[in-house]
Amino acid sequence: MVDDNRNFLAAAQDALATLDGVVVVGHSTCGCDALAQVEVLKPDMVLLDIGLPDISGITVGLQLSTWAQPPHILFVSLQDGTGYAAMQEEIGAMGFVNKANFVTELLPLLETAMHYPTR
Repeated sequence: MVDDNRNFLAAAQDALATLDGVVVVGHSTCGCDALAQVEVLKPDMVLLDIGLPDISGITVGLQLSTWAQPPHILFVSLQDGTGYAAMQEEIGAMGFVNKANFVTELLPLLETAMHYPTR
């Protein structure tokens, strides 16, 4: 999970704990650290905030998408995601969830994603 808002990280982790088979293996509050953690931890999925303090989540997603075995990427943001549709497609992201709706949108999307084959 990558987000500079620690309150969101905690709330998202609590929500994810309700899903069987989901284990949060790491947290990061910035893009550079996220890339390093993903390389070491090799998660199946990265929940990635678009607005990070050092480099954008889009940049992180683009870098991850070039890896030989990239994780699935799910973008989150307080912003409206319609402007990011083309970039999500280019990166191969699973989707976008507005943080305001993460309980109602994120959990069902993650339940579906658990059935996606790993890349």
